[in-house]
Amino acid sequence: GIPGTKLDDGFYHLIQVVRNYTLVQIKINGTEYVRKTIGANGQLDLQVLYLGGLPIDAFQGRNRYARQAPLRSKDPVPPAYFKGVIQDVQVSNGSHVMVVQFFPLTGVVDNLLPPALGNISINDSSV
Repeated sequence: GIPGTKLDDGFYHLIQVVRNYTLVQIKINGTEYVRKTIGANGQLDLQVLYLGGLPIDAFQGRNRYARQAPLRSKDPVPPAYFKGVIQDVQVSNGSHVMVVQFFPLTGVVDNLLPPALGNISINDSSV
């Protein structure tokens, strides 16, 4: 989380993660909370998108991706499960927007929706 920022207060919040070349920003309700500079050669190739936290097996000795932050504890305890609502998730490269559909959006005019990012899968054993 972002220190000093409470998001589990019963209100809706707009969370934006913006990457512009070497600048990464995290904004909540339009206010910038994080500003980091990253390497210019870091290609963003989205294959897997975790929302609400990593799955439990990420803490059971599996290999981590190179860009993932190191765990701080010798005996890691998985974080608490996410409890809340995530809606209207969009991924954009600045010119092309894709929407993450958690369930099929029916009854919506197709030309009003960005294309889907990919298929959603739910691991029943971790729900």
